Amino acid sequence: MKAPTSKQLAAENAELRARLAAVEAQLSDSRDARSVLSDAELRRYRILTESSFDVVCEIDAASRFRYLSPNYRDVLGWNPDAMLGHSALERLHPDDRAAAAEQIERSFVTGWGKLSLRVQHDDGEWRWFECIGRRFDSDEGDARVLVISRDVSDRIHVQQQLIAAHDDLEARVEQRTNELAEANARLLDEIAERERAERQLRDSEERLRRVIENAPDVVLTLDRDGRIMYINSPLRAGGVDSDAVGTCAYEYVPLEQRARMKGVIDRAFATGETGEYEVMVSSSGDWYRTRVGPVVADGKVNSVVLISANVTAQKKSEEELRKSQQLLERRIIERTQQLAAANEQLRLDILRREETERQLRESEERFRAMAEANPVPVFISRYSDGRFLYVNERLVEMLSTTREKLLTQSTTEFYSRPEDRMQLMRALSREGQVKDYELKAKWPDGSPLWLWVSNRRIAYQGESAVLTSFLDITERKRDEERLKHERTVLKQMLELQDRDRQLTAYEIHDGMVQDMTGALMYLDAGRNARTNRERMHDLNKAVTLLQGAIGEARRLINGLRPPILDEEGVVPAVQHLVADLKNLVGLKVRLKHRVETERFSPARENTIYRVVQEALTNVHRHSGIRAATVELIEHDHMLRIAVRDRGVGFDPDTIPASRFGLAGIQERARLFGGQATIRSKPGKGTTILVEIPIDDPLEQVADEPTARPL
Repeated sequence: MKAPTSKQLAAENAELRARLAAVEAQLSDSRDARSVLSDAELRRYRILTESSFDVVCEIDAASRFRYLSPNYRDVLGWNPDAMLGHSALERLHPDDRAAAAEQIERSFVTGWGKLSLRVQHDDGEWRWFECIGRRFDSDEGDARVLVISRDVSDRIHVQQQLIAAHDDLEARVEQRTNELAEANARLLDEIAERERAERQLRDSEERLRRVIENAPDVVLTLDRDGRIMYINSPLRAGGVDSDAVGTCAYEYVPLEQRARMKGVIDRAFATGETGEYEVMVSSSGDWYRTRVGPVVADGKVNSVVLISANVTAQKKSEEELRKSQQLLERRIIERTQQLAAANEQLRLDILRREETERQLRESEERFRAMAEANPVPVFISRYSDGRFLYVNERLVEMLSTTREKLLTQSTTEFYSRPEDRMQLMRALSREGQVKDYELKAKWPDGSPLWLWVSNRRIAYQGESAVLTSFLDITERKRDEERLKHERTVLKQMLELQDRDRQLTAYEIHDGMVQDMTGALMYLDAGRNARTNRERMHDLNKAVTLLQGAIGEARRLINGLRPPILDEEGVVPAVQHLVADLKNLVGLKVRLKHRVETERFSPARENTIYRVVQEALTNVHRHSGIRAATVELIEHDHMLRIAVRDRGVGFDPDTIPASRFGLAGIQERARLFGGQATIRSKPGKGTTILVEIPIDDPLEQVADEPTARPL
């Protein structure tokens, strides 16, 4: 549409002036007929504008607001006075600003334009508006665009809801219901905002006329009889004739809806209240939502203003949404029935599971009672990482800890070697159970712990687990080690005795027997000698050889068991040994003794003597010095033997297995219920401490009376 020319505008102005002159002539009794007409028209159009759903504004060529209707605050929350002089593009969505600027510029050229865009509300929300603009020349003489904007956010939202409903009816039923409620709430808010706008509109007659003429809604005024006094655009009324002025408005709606429409209009005339109704236009079938507002003059209502908005699309959307909701309700009922059947089956499954769980609890309680009463340590561990899942009281007592602490630990902490657990788990995985498996473990302090283990793979608390019981065989292993050691020592001592016997036999054969054989030969030669001189010579030779044989025999006897030990006891025998070592090898020994018992058993005296003899022999051979100290102290039924030197010393842990001298000392002490301790360090000398009980258990048993049967 082209913009009006100056001639057309002049003609329109002349026509308006003629109309105003005619009105002045009819109102001759008024002192200022023009003022009366303007005031009446002003009130009429103010009511029309205040009752409108739309925001009205004027924009100059620089896109600045030159006028904003008061309902701008109600619709968008912004102060219209504060926006005057600001750019109309400021509150638009960034994506819509370029199109809006282009449309405003085009309206100044073509005379009008139409655009849909988004405007930001004071609360930050973006609202959709349909805008219609028309170019006009203002009273100030500049060109402007009059823009009438309608909030169509609800309609767009309803359309979006309808599309979403078709895409996913079942999943969005609850959301759509909420959206519909929100849409209804927004409609109520819009109604309230429009009611407030109806009381705030103000402007001049020409401005109000432009607003009404360009409004997208149908605007009518009715008298008390329902006759149409004014209609802004019959073409937008959906079937209302262009010459509808003077006809009855009730004739355009179906009979069944006229009473509701008439009731709202009559109430506006009677009370001055605004109202609202929805009716259908019979000829077109379109639905209109109509707001009714009274027009008050001289304190009474002489007409009403009807502002009707076409809501046919929204009605259709609501009908489709209602049908979709009914369809969803039917599906929900079917789904509810299916869920009820599934719940019944689930209830039966739960009952069966509860019975199974009850039986499992009873079985677990029986197992727990047996495990707690078992004197053997029992525990359950996780198969994957060995974490303790259950431990009985016997295991807690054995480890001197608490059940809570054990349940935070893993069995891997008690293996001496990680590969032992891997080997045991492989056997368990292969066989399902392992019985009487001998395992070297360790105590929490790291000391060795030998176990006799039996395992079985089970399921416990929904996990793959291992049930384990074991016996502590540490003492048995120690006894086996001691027995093995004793056998080794005994074997070595027997070999030593055999070697001593063999050496003694060699010495007797090579020494004493040879001397005695030589003496016998000389005796035989002397017996057959021809002269006394030869006879005396042979006899002297025989005597010399016999004396040597007797000395050799005495030396051998002292090596096996010195006669002084049997004749005088252990202390004189040790004194004699100390004297012999000084004379034979130059070893100076300081002897200190305090022994109250006169005599011990022969075996015990021989052990004491041999301990001292072996210790002094080691001093002579290995210490590197020629001095030592020997102590024999009797105290509290024990005989304490101490042999000390300040020689080179040695490391007791590095003694070769073939050297059994010190081991012989320890074994001799142990055989008599005593103990031997070797203390030595390189460069610090050596101390051998031996303690032997004085009382002989075998002798005590022999002295006890023999038991007789009753």
